[in-house]
Amino acid sequence: YMMHHTHDQEFQKLGDKLVIEHLMELFPEDCYGFTLDTYWLQAAGADSAQWIERLKGRVLCIHLKDFSYGRKMEVIGEGNMNFERIIAKAEEAGTKYMLVEQDDCNGENPFDCLKRSYDYLHALGF
Repeated sequence: YMMHHTHDQEFQKLGDKLVIEHLMELFPEDCYGFTLDTYWLQAAGADSAQWIERLKGRVLCIHLKDFSYGRKMEVIGEGNMNFERIIAKAEEAGTKYMLVEQDDCNGENPFDCLKRSYDYLHALGF
């Protein structure tokens, strides 16, 4: 089973469809899935929860990243993304793994950022 990690470029048009839609059609569901990255979907102007729902059964893994104005990566729960909705859709879609990922900690200690993300997710019941 092959997984494709998305960034923002999969949400640009190629002809009359988005690149991700072409990938969905080109590769069978039983051998090709998507690792959706919430930050990059938001950067592309896409709705993470909507795409998780659309790709139900093909999203075994999600990279949780928060987003704020200016394309800034944030600690989970400190940006402007609705993680309660995203996580609910992930559970409905059969997602098995949700990984906290923060490529840029904006000069902060990465372990402090990870702890705050953990605390936020723990408060949601994880």
